[in-house]
Amino acid sequence: MNIDQTVETIQEAMMLAGIAKEAGKLEVAIKLANEVLDSDNSLSNVHGFLGDCYFDTGQYGPAIDRYTDALQRGARKEMVLTNLGRCYIMGEMWHRAEETFEKALREDYSNIYAHTGMGKALVKRGKFLGAKLHFTEALSQINDQELPSDHPSRKEIESERQNAFQELNSVAHGEDNFLGNIYWDVRARIHEWRCRWRNYRNKQ
Repeated sequence: MNIDQTVETIQEAMMLAGIAKEAGKLEVAIKLANEVLDSDNSLSNVHGFLGDCYFDTGQYGPAIDRYTDALQRGARKEMVLTNLGRCYIMGEMWHRAEETFEKALREDYSNIYAHTGMGKALVKRGKFLGAKLHFTEALSQINDQELPSDHPSRKEIESERQNAFQELNSVAHGEDNFLGNIYWDVRARIHEWRCRWRNYRNKQ
């Protein structure tokens, strides 16, 4: 199928792709979006859209490639970084997930999903104190943003926070692990205040 024969403009093609995605026809959406990129590979929003489609179909490798391309082409960093971090979580690439969610939080420290993803990555890396802090911050952001008490993320995040707390308590605190947790705690708090200050200045 040639995109020039089915739609008159790229905007129309992406509208059709969006409709297909909403209808659950992800392979059709992927085909249309890829044809758009064949016409113009510089469109960051299309790369991001494809990343979302690939993620929804469990194709995390292609999703990572598309999100990376979207970032290189100037896509909105906060959302794309969060989605990229989720891909790394699903691919069990915990170190990359931690680095990516940290970048997302530099863009916006109020990002609930970045805090949640960071917490999950840190649990897998044995950084239970840091994980607990991020899950707690995610819950705090839900309250600060006045999201409803039955917000679907609240229960999940609270459960993750409790799991991190239990893991933290169950760890045998050898000297190296204890000092490592103190170091991460200090690092996390410094990073938190830097992000809060950056967000404050951006709002002025």
